[in-house]
Amino acid sequence: MFEFCALASGSSGNSAVLGLDGEYSLVDAGISLKKIEEHLRGRNIAPENIRRLFLTHAHSDHAKSAGLWARKYDAQLCLSRETYHSLKNFKNEDLADCRLHFLRDSEQFGALRVKIFRLPHLGHEPDGGDDAGGAIGFLFAAGGFRMGYFTDLGALPDYIIKEIRGCDFLFLEANHDVRWEKAARRPAWVIARNLSDFGHLSNEQAARIVERVVDSRTRAVMFAHISRDCNSHELIKQAVKKVLPAEFMAQKIFFAPEGRCSEH
Repeated sequence: MFEFCALASGSSGNSAVLGLDGEYSLVDAGISLKKIEEHLRGRNIAPENIRRLFLTHAHSDHAKSAGLWARKYDAQLCLSRETYHSLKNFKNEDLADCRLHFLRDSEQFGALRVKIFRLPHLGHEPDGGDDAGGAIGFLFAAGGFRMGYFTDLGALPDYIIKEIRGCDFLFLEANHDVRWEKAARRPAWVIARNLSDFGHLSNEQAARIVERVVDSRTRAVMFAHISRDCNSHELIKQAVKKVLPAEFMAQKIFFAPEGRCSEH
């Protein structure tokens, strides 16, 4: 049986748990260690049963507690080499004492198959360096069930669309409404980055992806990393209902809440 729960989602922190026949993995650890433990126990999942932690990239809202978790629970830390070097060089995070696994394009962890996709998401330090590391997305598969996991991407390359079309479950960023983002009280460079192909997905971008990926095999789509200031569930619905049937909208669209566990 395949299980999934978003433990937290948004700019204040991101983390999720997926399970396969009682074996669990975390995806990102961008909230405090204590909160992750509390959320897991609230789902009747013992933290010590988490076998590995997949990291999407080095930004703190995804990697804040990664090293702490890996050390405390001796969990395998799975990440790109670029993310490792970014955490070390930009975040001063020493992971040398963790059980590291540098991800290749395709991996097998027991019954869990994982395909890794490079994503165009960047972030810059004052000196101009990129501090995101090698941002990645995932296609998790087991026993015929396929789940796409994509946040912090700016744009989704066409070749990935082909790989994830018809997946059973899609976890996808819908970060901002473009009009709200442009009017936000944020530095101009932050707005420009968020609107670029190296920033975050808008509702319209997310809708176009869903239009191309969802088919009769798709059981659900959960929208994630939703901006608290520049978006709303209603705005996402308005964008997506233009491309999906009303029946799908009513029964198979969900939203990852900020700071707490999803209900599905």
